[in-house]
Amino acid sequence: MRVSIDFRDVEKFTDKMRRFLLGWDEAERDLLQTAADMMLEKVRALAPYRTGVYRMSWQIQASGRGYLIFTNHPAARRLEYGFVGTDSLGRNYNQAPRPHMRPAVTEVREWLYTEYAKLPRGLWRNT
Repeated sequence: MRVSIDFRDVEKFTDKMRRFLLGWDEAERDLLQTAADMMLEKVRALAPYRTGVYRMSWQIQASGRGYLIFTNHPAARRLEYGFVGTDSLGRNYNQAPRPHMRPAVTEVREWLYTEYAKLPRGLWRNT
């Protein structure tokens, strides 16, 4: 019995694999940037609106391999989660939550998981 192995396509495969790996970081970065932009847009769209100051306080910042979507606005926690009780000035509140960050995270996370799952196949085809 004779066994033979054809190695002619190994060089093509290793070249394609190298291009795939080189393209991965850029494709992943682009996907995460798109998700971060979507998240910022959704948070701003869902945020309670009076003067626009709170909406515009939301920012995006690169952080390591990902992005942070944040605000330093003092009312952010109360708007997202609500507040029941007496504040530091002795005023009583029964402020209902007005979630905007959590719904945006849920929506964008589903989109991101779906797109991230497609990334290897699409990148492999295009290398």
